Amino acid sequence: MSINQKQLGQRIREYRLDRRLTQEALAFHASVSVPHISCIENGVRKVGIDVLIKLANAFQVDVTTLLFGNTFRGKDEALSELIHLFDDCNISERRVLIAAAVGAVKALKDTLRE
Repeated sequence: MSINQKQLGQRIREYRLDRRLTQEALAFHASVSVPHISCIENGVRKVGIDVLIKLANAFQVDVTTLLFGNTFRGKDEALSELIHLFDDCNISERRVLIAAAVGAVKALKDTLRE
């Protein structure tokens, strides 16, 4: 399995912004330079395991979550992600997504009742 450096960089940037950290502050926590953080966030530079561990510690997440994203999200985080997804959709696409979500929730609940 390979790591998509662009996606990892985007995830690191999202965690940094969510925690209201500057690149300077994150660089300090990871013991690297600000340009190094910038290159990581832009997917230009691979992240060494030592830096990855320091970044995960700075964000207070485990390394797996940092590498692959959080597969279990709280309600607020899930809503934020849905809003982000909807931002790129027109009204017709949003209606389709809502209808699909309603159907998926109904099917899930029906399956769990069985």
